[in-house]
Amino acid sequence: HKDWPHAIVAYPRGETIDTTPPMRGWQYRVGSYGDRDLALTDQLLAQLGEHYHTDPKRTYAAGFSNGGHFVFLLNAERNAAFAAFVAIGALQPEYAPGSAPKPFLYLFGRREDPRHQADWAKTVEALSRHNRSEARTEDFSVCCKLARPQTGGALFAFGLYNAGHIWPRRGNAWLREFIELAGEPKQP
Repeated sequence: HKDWPHAIVAYPRGETIDTTPPMRGWQYRVGSYGDRDLALTDQLLAQLGEHYHTDPKRTYAAGFSNGGHFVFLLNAERNAAFAAFVAIGALQPEYAPGSAPKPFLYLFGRREDPRHQADWAKTVEALSRHNRSEARTEDFSVCCKLARPQTGGALFAFGLYNAGHIWPRRGNAWLREFIELAGEPKQP
């Protein structure tokens, strides 16, 4: 990928989900669609490990919209397989997985439907609780606030970007910057 040349990037395509009209997407609850997307992820991680010798300590999950919902599920159900998570344009205001805290970057568009802004704030609160974040934050990049973890927690960054329901123009750069801060060694 031009934004991160040394990374191996896999873009699996979601299968048909229950929408009208039908569209492609991802499961975001355990048991939906027979857990086909969790099984696909297991298979994909095994193949990437076999071919590229990937390491869960340097493997990351990112998703937008319905894919962002799937990232929340991966954090809950496949937590040990990933070092950090990025969800953009998704909402999980009641999120309370039993999984371990892991670095998490969460972004949402300022021009998303205003009805969703309260759920965005509740999702930030839920992730902050899950990651055992300190109450005070600091600026991170130009996108976000960064909450350092309390004992036993993990980094958490969150922010609103100036767009609607689209991947942010600088999203790839913010993702890379967050992952590098969370522990990925810098590459030239």
